[in-house]
Amino acid sequence: MKGSISPSPDKLNSKTFFHYGGYKSRGEELVYHLLKKIIRTEEWYILYSYQIPENKHKDKPEGSDIDFLIVDKKLGFICLEVKSSIVKYEDQIFFNKDRKYDNWKKIDSPFDQIKSNKESLRCMINESDNYFFNWLVVFPETLTFEHKEFNKDSIILSLDMTVDAFVEKVKNKVNANKKFHAKRYPNIIFSEMNNKEIKSTYNKLRQRKSKKHVNRTELNPAVIKNELNDLTNLQISILNNLFDNNLLVKGSAGSGKTIMAIESYIRAKEEGKRVLFICYSELLALYIKNIISKQIEIQENEIISIRGILNQKKENETVSDADYLLKNIDNNYDYLVVDEFQDLLRIEDLINLFEVILKKDFNRRGSWSFFGDIDNQQTEKEAAEFEILFNKINYTFYCLDINCRNTQEINDYLKKRTKFKNLVKSNNIKGELPELIAYHDKIDKNNKLKEIIDRQISEIGHKEYNITILSDFPYEHQDFKINRQICNLNKNPGFFINRTGVGYSSIENFKGLENNIIILYDYPQKHLYLNRLYVALSRAIYKLYIFNKNDNMNGFKEHYAR
Repeated sequence: MKGSISPSPDKLNSKTFFHYGGYKSRGEELVYHLLKKIIRTEEWYILYSYQIPENKHKDKPEGSDIDFLIVDKKLGFICLEVKSSIVKYEDQIFFNKDRKYDNWKKIDSPFDQIKSNKESLRCMINESDNYFFNWLVVFPETLTFEHKEFNKDSIILSLDMTVDAFVEKVKNKVNANKKFHAKRYPNIIFSEMNNKEIKSTYNKLRQRKSKKHVNRTELNPAVIKNELNDLTNLQISILNNLFDNNLLVKGSAGSGKTIMAIESYIRAKEEGKRVLFICYSELLALYIKNIISKQIEIQENEIISIRGILNQKKENETVSDADYLLKNIDNNYDYLVVDEFQDLLRIEDLINLFEVILKKDFNRRGSWSFFGDIDNQQTEKEAAEFEILFNKINYTFYCLDINCRNTQEINDYLKKRTKFKNLVKSNNIKGELPELIAYHDKIDKNNKLKEIIDRQISEIGHKEYNITILSDFPYEHQDFKINRQICNLNKNPGFFINRTGVGYSSIENFKGLENNIIILYDYPQKHLYLNRLYVALSRAIYKLYIFNKNDNMNGFKEHYAR
């Protein structure tokens, strides 16, 4: 084997080539199996579905991906875009055939798409001016269409194409482009990478995980969300030793607890265990169930919300919450996963509940994994309760140390405003500074909200569902007057799962979740402000807005700086 491909063939599974839209990319699967044969004879180092965290050339802060990134000593960097299904070009617009509905859908230019990704990749790689960057579009099902770049920068991939034929086509097109650049820019001399440089570059690129899927030794494809940028070595180590002992994993907001909880559940199921997943929030439980159900089959009551169960309790019922939960949660499970564990500490007789769930063997090794923000989201009473509960319990303790969610600017702002000492270090991904929005009255507040949402959608390119408004006031209190659909997630959490409209949620209900744009529309009441503020600010991935009335702005800044 001369080259390398990631993920390697032994790490693939039935969902590898599925997209979030629910369709399978037959073209990408065909190209992958062709490339895995090529590395037997060619020193090509290949990454499938390589994520560009921010597409700097198309105003896409959420980023995009390169279907296949090839690194070669002589050819440099080659970005391949694979356009599955039939593509046509009419009236200067690209369309592809939607198999499901048997119609044509308008798409972005595949040539512009991969050129943009190529330039963003160039910006990411140090000393990139000396290396040659090239791009090609592969059409597995399209024979031809009239476009100036079709013949020059495309490869028509037939099912019977040989390895040698594909390699020859790639090399011929890349070398032709190199000659063109040499003639047009005679003063630029492209250098070739030696063996050490190419392997070092390849390994650095592999550290930034794909958003569609990752090697099975790291994470299941279904749990990689669009917002996750890196998986730390510590997280991988924890997951690889999942059943050696009971696990208590703590970390502040954005450290990857939920994604690890999901992966723990999936791995336990794959071991043939009967597994229960518990969290407090209904919205979070629905979100987790949606992710896991795309990867494995789950039973109806295997992922539950404590709040959801307690909300069914009638007002005139005199039974305690603990007894009501015991009555309504199934038992005799082999393994228990709990996310946002700190929220369960408000339940009385919690250990007894766990004992019943786990066949009276809560202290048995390898029977549970708990994930929570124990340092920053506990009251003093809950902290004391935790010490008592777990004083004699057998478990291994881990602390996550990197913020995998927020940009560096949001992470720094979070530390400054909350003054919490146990927040994790930034992932060093750059972004925009959070903005304080001052308003005079309700009308001005509504208008400024409309301006922000319109700008993020019309100018920046986000979708409505990329935006969540947080407030502890009821939805009916707001009287929104903007020309966008604002969905009340407190009453209809399915809107968040179905990616419908701008979301509106209480801070408490949105714990454990995140979105590209967070608008803190009303800051928390003073007696709750520190913990709620911490939760609200840490939900934002790329951009954070904080509203406050103009005549209280100075007090607001002082209030949050304490």
